[in-house]
Amino acid sequence: MYYLQKKTGLGLIPAWEEGRHERNRKILSRICGQEEMLYIFTEVVLGIIENLIQRIILFDEDIPYEKVKKEIGFVLELYKPEK
Repeated sequence: MYYLQKKTGLGLIPAWEEGRHERNRKILSRICGQEEMLYIFTEVVLGIIENLIQRIILFDEDIPYEKVKKEIGFVLELYKPEK
């Protein structure tokens, strides 16, 4: 419900979301230096984090910190730049 309200409530949301994605791309650029891969990498990482947040808040799942850390760490470890 909150997600739908957020998406439809204000005209400012798309600009805010794009700014948020840009900041996240900047942070993740330290891990993924390839510009053409950075957008996709950021979307995947954010998708996993958003999914975890939804599971915890919307579905009231009790996800242990270690499991959250493991899931995010797994995705970050998958990307290993070619040398």
